[in-house]
Amino acid sequence: MAHRFSLLTFAALALPLMAAGACGPAGTSQGAVNAGNAGNAGNMPALMGKPLPDVEVKTLAGLPARLQAELGGRPALLSFWASWCEACMDEVPALNKLSASAKSDGIVIGIAVGDSMEKARAIVTDKALAYPNLVDAEFKLADALGQRNVPFTMVLDREGHVVFTGGALDQAALTAFEQARR
Repeated sequence: MAHRFSLLTFAALALPLMAAGACGPAGTSQGAVNAGNAGNAGNMPALMGKPLPDVEVKTLAGLPARLQAELGGRPALLSFWASWCEACMDEVPALNKLSASAKSDGIVIGIAVGDSMEKARAIVTDKALAYPNLVDAEFKLADALGQRNVPFTMVLDREGHVVFTGGALDQAALTAFEQARR
């Protein structure tokens, strides 16, 4: 188990992130405020235990992609973000480390919500996002989930069923991802 990302290591990285809070709904003014992690998780109970909606998003190359196909039977931690969201950008170092540690038994995927392809590519390059990223420029997936707040974190099991939803990356999300990887 030495190859796994230590929850203690994550806690040291994530404590400043948890205090940073959320940015608000993508596609609205940057000043919008959401209800925080509990508010995000609370509006998603209908998804728990169900497969992720089969909605088309785009790769950074602009090609159509279905998220379930990208998972390849691996548990996944999905991080929904927007270019203007400071709290989303603050999560990048922790997500990079988590992705590196999960390569053999899970996957971390970023999903740019409401950003243009060009803006998403620029952020991935400028901020050195080291995990795969997809683009939901038209809010197709976000709207299918009923969720436009960012940052937003979702964990899927090996079958692609939703096992966790929450706001900013936190200990609860990590625990859910760790359990899904077992």
